[in-house]
Amino acid sequence: MTLTARLPPGAGATLLRSVSFFDCAAALSPVLILTWWAALCLGAVLVGPALKRSKKPATSQPAAPTTGRTPAPTPAH
Repeated sequence: MTLTARLPPGAGATLLRSVSFFDCAAALSPVLILTWWAALCLGAVLVGPALKRSKKPATSQPAAPTTGRTPAPTPAH
């Protein structure tokens, strides 16, 4: 099996060819490959935001105290 048959477009083309011309002969391999890719992508979608939320800054510095006043506008040149 070539690399292109293990990627989703190649597996989809192989599955379509198997179903269309060969009466579903050898359709199991492309179905398993597409299922694997779907599970992998779904896992990435579900785990990605969780990883993004769990990252915290290494060192946090306290915010500078505010006086409640707004700074004076700078003059335009």
